[in-house]
Amino acid sequence: MKKVLIGVVVVSLIMVVGGAGLLWWAVNRTESIEPDTLLVINVDEGVRSSEGIEPVPFFDEGGLSLRELILAVDRACEDPRISGILMEGGYPSMGLASMQELRAAIGRFRETGRPVTAFAESYGNGGYFLASASETVALVPVGGVDLRGLVARPAFIAGTLEKLGIEAEFEHAGKYKSAAETLTRKDMSAPAEQALNELLDSFYGQFVD
Repeated sequence: MKKVLIGVVVVSLIMVVGGAGLLWWAVNRTESIEPDTLLVINVDEGVRSSEGIEPVPFFDEGGLSLRELILAVDRACEDPRISGILMEGGYPSMGLASMQELRAAIGRFRETGRPVTAFAESYGNGGYFLASASETVALVPVGGVDLRGLVARPAFIAGTLEKLGIEAEFEHAGKYKSAAETLTRKDMSAPAEQALNELLDSFYGQFVD
């Protein structure tokens, strides 16, 4: 029994020391940056809106969080070894708010006088919105630019619930408080339609600008 306890203690110590070593390595690892380095950002590779907490790389799901990406661009603004930014990808998997933040960071980098180039095989709305912050936008000869108007298609399932014998009950306060309409109506109310149209017009105005 004593030998078993000693073995457990030894294994536990090895795991603790090994884990501490991996954690130290993950936190303190650095990569050398040569002069005239180009910072490459691929917006199609999936930018996480939230950060992971895994300190050991092989437990990480991969990809950068939005904060890490913005931090990388802002650090590049202060790093003379970074000669420019190449932004790749035409269909970013991020929301408008995230694209606005990244676009603003690209703008801050351009203010340093260094070039930003965007490149993609084809562009959609989001990709071109980001690319328009660049000094140069490049496209492969057989590529396409697929810019479209914005659309929203809210779903209304009150009819389905009615067939199932289910009635959704909500206290409604204010004509523009329309979140519950998807459960209580079969179509959109006039105030909700007005609010949605104004929101789409705002988004569209940002894309055009």
